[in-house]
Amino acid sequence: MLPLVTLADDAEDLARAAKSPYDLARFVNTHVEFSWEPMARALGINDYSHLPCGQEGFGPNLELMHQPTCSAAVLRVANPPQAIAILYPTGIGPTLLRYRQKGSSWEFAGAYELMGKDLLPVYTVIRFGKRSYFIVRHREMPGSGLQSEIEEWIDLETAKFEPVFSLVISEIFSDITSGTDQETVASIASWETEPVEIIEVEYRDSTTRSNTILDSKTGTATFVRQGDTFVFDPSRSTVSEKYVGGLR
Repeated sequence: MLPLVTLADDAEDLARAAKSPYDLARFVNTHVEFSWEPMARALGINDYSHLPCGQEGFGPNLELMHQPTCSAAVLRVANPPQAIAILYPTGIGPTLLRYRQKGSSWEFAGAYELMGKDLLPVYTVIRFGKRSYFIVRHREMPGSGLQSEIEEWIDLETAKFEPVFSLVISEIFSDITSGTDQETVASIASWETEPVEIIEVEYRDSTTRSNTILDSKTGTATFVRQGDTFVFDPSRSTVSEKYVGGLR
């Protein structure tokens, strides 16, 4: 394990390290008390100076506290050749930076923030047809008694590093007043790749009380790819577009 070090002037070092996902991860994992701002300037992305590492800040009860060291990891993708640097700032959710391999060097190809979402998402890379997808699965608690688990599908063949398809795969609402739990589970039933991509999602709803099923039903939704996004197709769906968006 490399020792943690602090440099008095680390801005230039971080800017140079940002040219490679591996150099960036190495810098983050061996330094403390730095700001992301030099990295943001070097890559020409939004300002990440609000994600400090190892600096003093205020805790949940407004007490002055020293933030722990940030960390980083790299996920390598073979096809197409690229790498994703996963930056873990303190307590606000990771930031993902994509790099495409160009010979022996790297080219920055977009950032995606999970700030305010799950602190430890699960990442998967799968291939459908001729496309590779980077899947980010994270949990959210958007309201009282409500828990959601969401998958964001990022197409690694496209120029933009952002989701082309989002799926609420699980949602549970616990009603304290009635003592019931309402749960919706979604799963991909089929995925056509030619001549256009078409996804069919199956939904299962259930209402339970004390582990007893009071009601249950199923439905399907179809999404058709148009450009860099999947669009809900009401003509081939048995549920409404509002339904598939979650927070029902």
